[in-house]
Amino acid sequence: MWEPVAFPFTNNTVPLLPTTQEIRACATILRERSTAKVVAINDEIIVKFGGGVEYLGRLSIVFLVMQRAPGVQLDVAWPTLKESEKASITATLSNIFDSMRIVECPWPNFFGL
Repeated sequence: MWEPVAFPFTNNTVPLLPTTQEIRACATILRERSTAKVVAINDEIIVKFGGGVEYLGRLSIVFLVMQRAPGVQLDVAWPTLKESEKASITATLSNIFDSMRIVECPWPNFFGL
């Protein structure tokens, strides 16, 4: 039986962030498209990166470093779930994404590091 991870997921340990060289050299590719790639650096860290983002008149490569939450991946669990569980997950994710979309960045012109 699938057990959801409590939201918001928090972890008191901060893993070391990978270097740009480690990200680009990573052989564990989870997804690859013409403009972006998702790699698993290790069991804790996943990075999505790609080019084609224009900022200040220059094309840039953007890196999104994410920490994995424990548990079974949703795409693995999905086929085994009841329709009511799928509806609940869909509603929860929709609420999370809606909340994220309305958050304003506290720093003007912030693009990332």
